[in-house]
Amino acid sequence: MGITLKGHDINFQYWVFDIDGRDWIAVNQSTQEPLNIRFKGRYGNWGTGNPLSKAAGFDILSSTTSVTGLEGEKRGVVEWIWNGSRYKSSWGLYPGTEIIAGDPAEGIESIWEYTLEFIGRIPYDGPTGGPVGSSGVTNTQSPPPAAIPTIVPSLPIDQNTNIMGGGQNQVRIPTPVIPPTAITSAPVTGTDWVKLGLQLGAAYLILS
Repeated sequence: MGITLKGHDINFQYWVFDIDGRDWIAVNQSTQEPLNIRFKGRYGNWGTGNPLSKAAGFDILSSTTSVTGLEGEKRGVVEWIWNGSRYKSSWGLYPGTEIIAGDPAEGIESIWEYTLEFIGRIPYDGPTGGPVGSSGVTNTQSPPPAAIPTIVPSLPIDQNTNIMGGGQNQVRIPTPVIPPTAITSAPVTGTDWVKLGLQLGAAYLILS
């Protein structure tokens, strides 16, 4: 389900939330500088005799509950508004002091004091209930990603081979270049088998 704000009394002393279908009555421990949403209270029944208001400029627009732990610990995501600006945060309801011990055998539930906190704060301008990460979400705490570099085609291999790695004092050994004058034709040595074959053929014709 999630968490919603029913309102506060006319003296701003008590704030009443609906947490997964139950009234949770708390006192405000939030701060404006830095902006930190925090309440402390316990489950109860506010009833209808005391009217509630939302004149403080704070309200909850949408929320979810994703985790429920021991002693009623809860966590989820909440979209809220303060002073005309909309935000999204994680929220957590954490048990503190057990005020009245319960007796499961008698069906008596323990009464705990809880702390409600909004964790993190992302400015949000998208649709109500929309996921974080869609169009309209701006995370001012993270820098934009670096641009993807343009792929450069491979360059010709340098004739000087770097054998020592990086640094300013690189040692480069130039590839040796052989001058054309150093390449000469060597005389062919050994028996000329073609010439010898012609001579033997001519002798065969004369003798026959």
